[in-house]
Amino acid sequence: MDRSGALLSFYDAAGKEVLSVSQWSGRAIINIGSEAVTGARSAFSKDKWASILVAAGKGGIILYVDGKFAGRSLNPSYAIEKAACFTLGSSPDGRHHWHGSLRSLALWNRALSPEEAGLPEASLAAGPASGLTGLYLFDGSGPLVKNSVTGGPQISLPPVFRPAKRVFLGPVFESGRSFRFDGADVAVNLIGFMPLGFLAYFFKPAARSAAMKLIFAVSVCFALSLSIETAQVFMPERFSQLSDLVLNTSGAAAGALFGMLSGKRISQSKD
Repeated sequence: MDRSGALLSFYDAAGKEVLSVSQWSGRAIINIGSEAVTGARSAFSKDKWASILVAAGKGGIILYVDGKFAGRSLNPSYAIEKAACFTLGSSPDGRHHWHGSLRSLALWNRALSPEEAGLPEASLAAGPASGLTGLYLFDGSGPLVKNSVTGGPQISLPPVFRPAKRVFLGPVFESGRSFRFDGADVAVNLIGFMPLGFLAYFFKPAARSAAMKLIFAVSVCFALSLSIETAQVFMPERFSQLSDLVLNTSGAAAGALFGMLSGKRISQSKD
C-alpha cells in the first residue's frame, strides 16, 4: 500500500472512534481516538500474511507482529471498554479504506503473555479459561461470519460498505494526527476546477464589470463543489472533505482570474 487504511476500528455508541489498527505502507499504527500511540515499521509486506496482535489495558498497549514484540505505549488504556461496535477494512466514518485480505479475527477479554502472542488462534481456543471470546474465520463461505468460539454475535459482510457515522466536510487536519500531503489529490482538486472557473467567467454578459464576473464565476464553482461534497456524504467509498471544497474553489478562482486577465489583454490589443 502507498496510503493509509484502517484495518480494524472500534467505536463507541456515539460513533466516536476509540481504538484502531491501521496500515501506512508497510507500517502498522495503533491509534487511541485520534492519537497515534505506537506502531511497527515493517509489519506488512506484499503477498505475505501478517499476524497483528494488540493488547490494550491498564499496563498500556503492546503490539506484536508475527508473534514478536514490535512496539509499546506505557500509558494505561481503557478505550476498548467503551467500544460498542467495530468495523473491518474502514473507519466508522467510511474514511481510510483498507485494501487486502483477512484470514481471521480473534478477540480476548484478557491480555496475552509474550509466549501466547506467538501461538496460532486455534491453539488458544481450548476452552472458556483461555479468555478467547471471539474467533472469526474468513473463508469466503457467505455474507455472515460466525463466532466459532462462543456462538455469539456474527460479523456481517455487506456487499457495499455504508459508513456508520456520516461526515459532512471532514476537517483538513485531524487533531493528534500528523498531516500527510497527497500531491495527486491536491492537483486533481485544484487544477480540475480551473477550466470551470475560466469558462464561468465568460458566461456573464460583457456589459458586466470584470469584478462582478469574477465573483459570479467563483460563486458558481463554489456552489458546484459544495453540491459534490454534500452528495459524497451519501456515497459509499467517498468522503466529504473541507479541503476538497477549498481546493476546488481556489482552482476556480485561479481560472476566473486568468480569464479576467486574458479578457483585458484582448481588449487592449483591439484598442
